[in-house]
Amino acid sequence: MAGNAFRFPDEKPVFEVACAIVRLGHKYEFDAIASKGLAYLTDIYLSSWLRWAHRLNLSSLDGSEPVLPTLARSISVMNIARITDTPSLLLPALVECCNMEFHELMAGYQREDGVLEHLSADDLACVVRTRTEMVRLDALAALRIFRGVSAGCTDPALCNQSFQDALWSLTEPGSTMTFRPLERDRHWADYAVGCSSRYKFCEECKQRIRSQASSERMKIWDLLPSIFGWPELPGHCWMGNKVSRRVAHLSGECDVLMYDSITFVTCEDNLFPL
Repeated sequence: MAGNAFRFPDEKPVFEVACAIVRLGHKYEFDAIASKGLAYLTDIYLSSWLRWAHRLNLSSLDGSEPVLPTLARSISVMNIARITDTPSLLLPALVECCNMEFHELMAGYQREDGVLEHLSADDLACVVRTRTEMVRLDALAALRIFRGVSAGCTDPALCNQSFQDALWSLTEPGSTMTFRPLERDRHWADYAVGCSSRYKFCEECKQRIRSQASSERMKIWDLLPSIFGWPELPGHCWMGNKVSRRVAHLSGECDVLMYDSITFVTCEDNLFPL
């Protein structure tokens, strides 16, 4: 009964408190208590790519109060996902662990109570395998994104040269570009058409790069569970609830999609938020 009446002291508890509550509830088999902490964590570490990308956008807009915890905390989340058998936490925690440097992973995460957490040997191996696969998938994605001008390109000579230059820069000696498709602050669209990019594209090609870059990241996210035989996550399908109407958008017929109160238009495998 006490577990059912449990309340956090604050409406939005700090990360460490939520994790401690989960561990405490799991250890003493107080499921109602553990579920309170898990609800907090699953609200931060989202298993849906669309919701995760939306959260990343919010985080980048508000530097004073980041929406996401530090990367190192994903070690703690990964361990909690394992001990509580919470599949929905595994994917985002794994992705965040993959974005850490190896020396950070090996150093572990020190909690506020002084305990130093590490990934299990199996999960550490999983991170290594996942990073390797993500590099391969990201390289293939780059080839598709920079394959050539869009159908509606208004300056083929300029854009063809820019596509070639963008691809060459990825492999030229001394290149510092890393292949991490789901890194928080790295995106092929930023590389090619961001404010600091040195490449010049027409507006049609810029739009195609942005939309396809988002689509490629989403596909990689959705592939990861099947690669390692993880269970399918409820509501994980990026298509969400398809609205039974079609609209003219950009160059052709497109579907309007609703996903967790966010509206998107998808056209020829490209995704555009409305």
